[in-house]
Amino acid sequence: MKAKLRQTLEHGRNAPPKKVPITRFLYPYFRDSHDMEPPRNKETELMLYRREYNPLLREEKKCTLLLILFFPRTVKECQILRSAVRKSLIEARIQPFLRRRELLAKKIQASGQETAAQQIAEWRSSLAEQERLINYHKNLPDSEIFMGDYSEVDWVKIAQVDFSGNRTALQVRLKWINEQCPKWSKEPWTAMEINCLRAHGYWNNWNVVAEKMGTNRTPFQCFVKFKSEIEIEHNGRPWTKEEDAHLMVLTHCIQVNGKMFWGKSIWVNVLDRSVKIEPWTVDEDEKLLEGIKIFGRGEWSRIATMIPGRSASHCKSRFRSLLSAKVKVNNGFVGRHCYDS
Repeated sequence: MKAKLRQTLEHGRNAPPKKVPITRFLYPYFRDSHDMEPPRNKETELMLYRREYNPLLREEKKCTLLLILFFPRTVKECQILRSAVRKSLIEARIQPFLRRRELLAKKIQASGQETAAQQIAEWRSSLAEQERLINYHKNLPDSEIFMGDYSEVDWVKIAQVDFSGNRTALQVRLKWINEQCPKWSKEPWTAMEINCLRAHGYWNNWNVVAEKMGTNRTPFQCFVKFKSEIEIEHNGRPWTKEEDAHLMVLTHCIQVNGKMFWGKSIWVNVLDRSVKIEPWTVDEDEKLLEGIKIFGRGEWSRIATMIPGRSASHCKSRFRSLLSAKVKVNNGFVGRHCYDS
């Protein structure tokens, strides 16, 4: 018996691990021995019928900001969003009056003979005043209602009730605040606004930039305009001699043991005086091809160590020019180059 148990144990150790499908760990979490889920109850059937979203069973889809903002929406959905935000803002406005009205109604209902008639009259008058205030805020024009505080809007309720769980709270909130909200300007950008954005756009906080603009532009509008136009204009212009000199001073300041730990263009390819700008020689081409044999294509930084005065990008571009001159590469080995052709 012991020998048999030992043999079974050894067989289990040597057996390959069984692959378990990942679906075993996903919803629904309760399954029987045949991997079947339990039947749906009435609550589940009702949620499926209403297309309600249950965050406890299904996590919110991850999506980028552009997908959230520019996800296709119908005109009807935008109208639903506007109506739902208006309703939520009004509810936030009248909430204190509703609580006050409920309290006064309970006092009047609980009053008896011991309560003075004058006190009851005051309560009734105050109750009527609360009713007038509630009706006043409900009938405010949209121009005043939509100027309210959007931090008080119940975005989760809007997503679940008005959109039946088809939109997330994050989607409806960003769609409204950055696009649909009438508080923000949707007019074409003026030259004065662009000049102001150009002056303040290099701040890191876009909320501060939008506030300094003072033209009812959202932080997101300022960000998009700056990235799509102004930053492209700035980055696309040629380098000046003063900038070249400034870059050379900075590189000398931040070097560690004579080495730079960044590999970007203008210094490595233009200003670094240890890098050659003369045409490649036959000897350098042979070293380049030998380095490709040793290290393989793509290891340009390691190949550049074999060719003093040439950077990795120089080696890469030189090899491409040799390929254009019909240098043949077979199985990782380079044949005779263009000097012998």
